[in-house]
Amino acid sequence: LSSDVSFESLSAMKPLDAWDAVPEGGKYQIYATILLAELITESKGTHYTKGGDLPTIVFPPIDFSGVSAAELKVKQDRELNNGRLAMI
Repeated sequence: LSSDVSFESLSAMKPLDAWDAVPEGGKYQIYATILLAELITESKGTHYTKGGDLPTIVFPPIDFSGVSAAELKVKQDRELNNGRLAMI
């Protein structure tokens, strides 16, 4: 950010107001980072929508090997219900 805008002041604002308060150079840095992440993930092998692996930059792998089958089922059901609730 710049010397006249702090992260603390941005966190106190509404999202769109905070975005408007970010200097143009900061917005370009955010866009460039997103573009770089997209280029890296999209250029690797088979696309994930066509059967390839999910991009690990966006979706870090989670190890469920230490979770029992019953506990995993409960967690999956909770996640499914949260998704359904979010669609309402």
